[in-house]
Amino acid sequence: MKEKLTRNIGLKLISIVVAVFFWFAINNVIDPLVVMTVENVPVTVLNRETMDSVNKLIEVTSGDKVSVRFRAKRSVANSLSVKDFEAVADVTNKNEFNAVPIIVTCKAYGDAELEILSHATEDGSTMLHLSLVDLVSRSFGVAVITDGNVKDGFCILNSTVSPNLVTIRGSETILSKVSRVAIIVGVDGMSNSISQTCTVQAYDSEGNVVSSDSLHFSENQVKIDMEIVPTKEVEVYINPVGNPADGYYLKSVEYAPHYITLAGTAANLSRVTRLTLDCPIAGAAEATETSLDVRSALRDLYGDNIVLVNDSQKISVRAQIVPFEQKTVTLPTDKIEIRQLPDDLSCEIDATAVEITFRGTEEAVRNIVSADVKAFIDCSFISKTGPYSSVVLYIEPVNGAKADPVKLDIVIKAEDTGEN
Repeated sequence: MKEKLTRNIGLKLISIVVAVFFWFAINNVIDPLVVMTVENVPVTVLNRETMDSVNKLIEVTSGDKVSVRFRAKRSVANSLSVKDFEAVADVTNKNEFNAVPIIVTCKAYGDAELEILSHATEDGSTMLHLSLVDLVSRSFGVAVITDGNVKDGFCILNSTVSPNLVTIRGSETILSKVSRVAIIVGVDGMSNSISQTCTVQAYDSEGNVVSSDSLHFSENQVKIDMEIVPTKEVEVYINPVGNPADGYYLKSVEYAPHYITLAGTAANLSRVTRLTLDCPIAGAAEATETSLDVRSALRDLYGDNIVLVNDSQKISVRAQIVPFEQKTVTLPTDKIEIRQLPDDLSCEIDATAVEITFRGTEEAVRNIVSADVKAFIDCSFISKTGPYSSVVLYIEPVNGAKADPVKLDIVIKAEDTGEN
């Protein structure tokens, strides 16, 4: 066996060498080494917080992205993208000119499979350039932005954010762009209350996100508790309070809207069938216009248990106050009743008819006729015969309309009994 293995040993070694040579040659032809460049690899700044102790903030002025030139087998090179490279700049290594060396590595392959030849920023540098600015801080209340609409027949009763105040640190240049701080809560199709944690974001005056590595939040996330409750549409009723000025009456009340939407728990909403609002008209002698605060009325009636869905909604009311209409009718004096006159006396009215003017609403006076009038003279004060002037004629209201005062002249005579 040994003799067979050592036979033509030289020829066998040559064959192995030739095979290895051809393998490398074929491999280099099929999968050769190539040089490629990856653009826009982001540079991560390390140890930014080292400047906090001197109340300074690091801002990148240039070099936040680099192009990386490397050499690798074609199969390796073609499989790589930006995300396979890591570029970092450690602030602790900055020089006197505030420039930091950028170190680039490949996360997917080691030095044996890939060789990084060079890297450069947009201006051709291999350094990240920084500026140190004063660190300022500002506090903002956390607003809530809802994304979508809750289920029909429901609404958001209230939202509680905890903590509801955050402090942002950053450069004055960036911080001055921040108009408000808010969280976004998805509510589309929701009918149950929400309790979750949301990420805090800063927004400019146009509603765009202010995104910068130089902004630091005291709280990156906050808790939101959002109460979602049923709604109910109820009718509004206006109750005029008081009486208009003398000689005037309330002709009509116009108002809008006639229905409002309330929110609360199902149990609380079941207590409400309609909402009555008082509208003062006491002493009014002309049309009165006012806006009634629904929120205040709800608070007085139900506390905070029931609220108005449209928080700013008011009821616009116009109370039409107009002078009384009047109508004059002629009443024959023989239709006037004589009361409280002694049996031995008689009363004669110095007229055959009297005109009586009624004042009231248009509906009240429209159809008044003399047959509707009931009038009388109270003679309880009379004790002897003779003429009497300006005796009051008492007239009963008709359909709520009242008559103007009327006075008559009368003559009281002794009753003729027919005895001698």
